Amino acid sequence: MEEKPNFCTRCGASLPEGAEYCPYCGNDPGGRTENRHVRTEDENKLDNTRICILIYSFIALAFGIIILLSSLAVTDEFWEVFISQMSDYPEIADSLSNITAEELRNSMMLEGGAILGSGILAMISAVAIKRQRGFAAAFISCVISSFLTLAVFPFGIITLLIGLYMAYRINRYKHLFCS
Repeated sequence: MEEKPNFCTRCGASLPEGAEYCPYCGNDPGGRTENRHVRTEDENKLDNTRICILIYSFIALAFGIIILLSSLAVTDEFWEVFISQMSDYPEIADSLSNITAEELRNSMMLEGGAILGSGILAMISAVAIKRQRGFAAAFISCVISSFLTLAVFPFGIITLLIGLYMAYRINRYKHLFCS
């Protein structure tokens, strides 16, 4: 008789004595090729969610880095020249003259940092989904990632809604996670 492992070779879950298949992921612990795991529709949908989150994370990381680096270019001299060039648009020039270069730099750093943090958390969520472990890590990092973008209005409202929808999808397929 072929000895089977007492844990799943795919997801690592503990198996009950004599189990033919993993109760969590459906894998055959005996490794018989004729009964290999076939991806379910739910697994495909969760993987599509992961891909969407990955795309967002790369875009957020890029924008966050660009904004943070751009904030370093804002000097007092730059800001004065910029405002003087806006003299053809007096309403805009008046409202911009109330903002200092330091305030603009701080605002850009806050927004860039929030977007960068959102991208990092989205990446953590995507990795947890790929491994199908750590449902809580995938779900919570996705939700926090969504709320971090609120620092950038109105863009933040759109990413909040999309991020919460991704979190809903993660929650919908939580039965696919091993832990």
